[in-house]
Amino acid sequence: MATVCSLTLPTLDASGAAGPTTTTTVPPTPSTTTTRPATTTSTRTSASSTTLPVTTSTTAPSTTTTITGAVPTPPGSPVTTTTAPQHVVNQPNLNALSPHIDALSGSGVQYQYSSGASSQKSAPGVPSFLTSPGGPYLYDADNRVVLLHGTNVVYKHPPYIAYPDPGKPWDFSSTDAARMQSLGFNVVRLGIEWQALEPGSGGPNQPKVCTPGSPGNPHEFNLAAADRYLAHVAATVKILSRYGIYTLLDMHQDVYNQNFRGEGAPDWAVCTDGVPIVASGGRWSSNYSNPQLDTAVHHFWTNDVVGNLQGQYDLVWATVANYFKKDRWVVGYDPYNEPFSTETQTAAQSTFTGTWSASTRAASTPDSWPTGRRPWCAPPTCRTTA
Repeated sequence: MATVCSLTLPTLDASGAAGPTTTTTVPPTPSTTTTRPATTTSTRTSASSTTLPVTTSTTAPSTTTTITGAVPTPPGSPVTTTTAPQHVVNQPNLNALSPHIDALSGSGVQYQYSSGASSQKSAPGVPSFLTSPGGPYLYDADNRVVLLHGTNVVYKHPPYIAYPDPGKPWDFSSTDAARMQSLGFNVVRLGIEWQALEPGSGGPNQPKVCTPGSPGNPHEFNLAAADRYLAHVAATVKILSRYGIYTLLDMHQDVYNQNFRGEGAPDWAVCTDGVPIVASGGRWSSNYSNPQLDTAVHHFWTNDVVGNLQGQYDLVWATVANYFKKDRWVVGYDPYNEPFSTETQTAAQSTFTGTWSASTRAASTPDSWPTGRRPWCAPPTCRTTA
């Protein structure tokens, strides 16, 4: 439940090791020394006709040394200086994080909990607004490294946002935010969706969108529709802020679009070269190996159709960023949830998914435990443990 940490960290170089030490020998340089003698000052103070005692102060002899060069150094005694490496903006050294994270369990760590108050200044129990000057860390108003503890809030059905709407399945209320605060969370990854920001019109494989060619304007964006949706998003951000909880906006998607039993992209942005979409059965994630999905995401990543799919996606993000640019409780943006390629999939399901499913079934079925010993990997090549 620690949220804001203040600690002394080692200086690291680009590899995560202790920073380099530069040794420089400085030759002696001449200096001028001036000595002033001691002085005595007597002060007699009077008020009306009353004579006060004499106050005497003595200034000790003073010596002033003027150095014309570097600090004199005895021969054979080098001066050692340490140069601390600087962060390169937007190029965090992830390898250097490990010793920092390990140090968070040691002495000197300060814990801060959300109290519900919002403030730009630091106060006991109140999270301050954050800054990101470059490098791998966020900092609070006291220049302390901040580690946020969070949870996920994503509503994957219309209206594609959890917001205050009493009585509805997507209702997000102060009760929810208070519960998160009581559990020690101070950030929420809040899901938003492209299909809600730019619903457009029509279905997949429209010629005005999916014809191969230079990207243009499909005329699907409507600012009024985007603003209506973002007003709901802002309502949730505001509730969270009242409980000292930041928001990370996440452009969510699963298997690209609802035609593949997921969500994310609007229907008009699905181009499968005219091939009808046949969703795969079983678990929704089996569609990651769907050949029509492979075609659709290929057109998105290569941006090779006249509908300018990536350009429209960028336009939507620019709209979101402009809407929240002055909201200090929006701590950042997640540009694309779980980007993927079907090249990582097998003809059916991923090896991991198949193995995990088999292991789960075996572990949950007592009949599969020979002589009372529980298997710990997928049959039929499974070993057993006592």
